[in-house]
Amino acid sequence: MVLEQKINNHYSKLFFCICTLVFIVVALRAFFVPFSHDEAATFFFYIQTDTYMPYSSHLYTNNHFLNSALSNVSYHLFGAHRFALRLPNVLSFILVCIGVFKLGKKVNNLGFKLCLLGFFILCFNFLDFFALCRGYGLSMGFLILGFAYLWEFFQTNSNKNLYWFYFFAQLSLASNLTLLVPLLMLVAIICVFQIYNKTFFKATNLLILAVNGYMFKIWISLLLFYKEKNLLDSGTGWGYWRLTYKSLLDFLFGASNTWIEAVTIGLFILLFIGTIIIVLKSKFNIKILFEPTLIFSFVFFSLVVAYYLLKKLFGINYPEDRTGIFLFLFFVIAASGLASNFLKEKFLFVGLACSSIFLITFIFKLNFSVFGSYFFHTYKKDAYDFLVSEQTKSNQTITIGGNAAREMIFAFLNFRGNGYLNGYCVNNEVQMNTDYQIALKTEKPYYNLFYDELKEIDWEHVILKRKKSLERKVILEHNKLQQFKGANTYFDLVKVRDTSLVNINPLEAEVHVKFVKVPKPIKAFLVFSVNDSLGKQIYYKAHHLNWFGLNLDNKTFKFKLTTGTLPLKLKDLSIHVWNIDEKPLDFEVSYFKVSQLYGEGVNVKIPEKYYELIEKITKKPIL
Repeated sequence: MVLEQKINNHYSKLFFCICTLVFIVVALRAFFVPFSHDEAATFFFYIQTDTYMPYSSHLYTNNHFLNSALSNVSYHLFGAHRFALRLPNVLSFILVCIGVFKLGKKVNNLGFKLCLLGFFILCFNFLDFFALCRGYGLSMGFLILGFAYLWEFFQTNSNKNLYWFYFFAQLSLASNLTLLVPLLMLVAIICVFQIYNKTFFKATNLLILAVNGYMFKIWISLLLFYKEKNLLDSGTGWGYWRLTYKSLLDFLFGASNTWIEAVTIGLFILLFIGTIIIVLKSKFNIKILFEPTLIFSFVFFSLVVAYYLLKKLFGINYPEDRTGIFLFLFFVIAASGLASNFLKEKFLFVGLACSSIFLITFIFKLNFSVFGSYFFHTYKKDAYDFLVSEQTKSNQTITIGGNAAREMIFAFLNFRGNGYLNGYCVNNEVQMNTDYQIALKTEKPYYNLFYDELKEIDWEHVILKRKKSLERKVILEHNKLQQFKGANTYFDLVKVRDTSLVNINPLEAEVHVKFVKVPKPIKAFLVFSVNDSLGKQIYYKAHHLNWFGLNLDNKTFKFKLTTGTLPLKLKDLSIHVWNIDEKPLDFEVSYFKVSQLYGEGVNVKIPEKYYELIEKITKKPIL
């Protein structure tokens, strides 16, 4: 075809130009789009603290080890700007471009190349991974480039390509542990291929396999450890189709409406039928298993079955949205490769349509302020600046609260603002007990009577201010300078026993602290703890002091910590600093007081079941 020949003659230049332009867009989005919740958690728990190794760091699956390590290096070189922290993932997009180009060369079909270009280079929501400080972008870069070497290995049986695949496979796992099952499947197919070709028992192969087997053992042990600690909390409830496939469609395309689902199911069926036809035509010859296109198809369908069985037999959660992104890779490569095999040169029109649709969507979605998916919701710095302006109007520290899902975004903005504002107040159930709230509009039935909406921000969020100011009645006060110095685990500022309250209203502790000389960062908490009459802890309110800046030396803060509704009788009430690392601290407390809050609706809470109802109606998690 004349059209195909013309495009082929200039494809390399066209691909390079598109990748360059998209890379610039990815870099600009990494620079301008504000930090999301998971990114801020990654920064505070792993990057800033220099503790990101498995088992020794903050225990949660949020830690994508290689991402944390590389971002930590970037942090120490360039500082805590979001672009510096996201830089490793931005650069990993280059690996995607190389991998897609190499994969395209493996199949002599322009339509196949254009499909890969559309899905992996121009899919706007997929590109979010490379503008985030998370392990997904790195893992996709390593995985796609590894796929290119794996494809060549099956074509040439070259150990050099196999070793490169193993190398990139381990890097992708260090970036994203959810890739363990598909990579184990690929290794199993590689072993069968080598046994068939009588190369399995070569000394060098056994050595490389042993090294990789040891690495896989480490990753499997870590995942089992996470499962034992009940930390694999993604992928629960709602069922397989909705949790894995609908959430993945929603993530990638911003919607999972009926026509998108219908097209996906149709392609799924066609891929399955096409795979069966090729296997039947081969008369079940084992060689067909080693055709690269069919390998991706076999692995894709095996994964679909495997994750269902893992859930039913062992209680292992389904992959959900971003944690199932590898299914997208296998499906696209398998479907594109198989279709190009059946349609030959006619597949060019499918490739052109596919890449054109993604290009048009890319242009319409292009922005430098928010991510494409609500999974990475955030809000811009002007929301924080607005609250700063509100603080400047008051001679008292204002309190800001809301759902825990918004805490980390606020904390990172406050860190970048040198801790100008008080820390975010989080309760198990959102309560109307702070001066300001960052809320979702869906929470309006609860906040409407007590707060005014001051400013709308991204993703249906609003900044609220109480209609009538809270009244604070002091029940305990101390204004004598106290000096604290040493490497103690705990520094007790105040401890009161057997306290009776006149009502159940929340308490607010205010503490003025000057840090004379402390570690950078300071791994310590300011804690306001309350126990009921039986000695059971009912509130443990804490400010992570490292969230207020890197260098706190000679800086003074007026902290406030707010509880929720209380019982009338309390056994213990204490304010203390918990020095986690037991490193030397030198600080002063010039003032503290404990007040009880009064105001309309101060004990009104938004029940957890309300959020469950909203999630059920909207079919989306609460932001």
